Amino acid sequence: MGILGGLLTFIILPNPQLDPMSGSARIMATGLFALLYMLLMLALMVVIAFLYNIFTQAMGMRGVTIEMESADESGQ
Repeated sequence: MGILGGLLTFIILPNPQLDPMSGSARIMATGLFALLYMLLMLALMVVIAFLYNIFTQAMGMRGVTIEMESADESGQ
């Protein structure tokens, strides 16, 4: 998503203010955009996981549980 956003922003449909940028600067800007987008999404997921743990532990809400059937040793 970050790479596609960077490509659209800096290479495919650039802002008229970006005309003085060279090709290598546009590629670098696309890479930095993708990197920052990745870090932002990672931070957002960490915050969401933290809030999920707070709500399930401190407030007594029921968390997501997965029940799996145990496989027999015969392979069935």
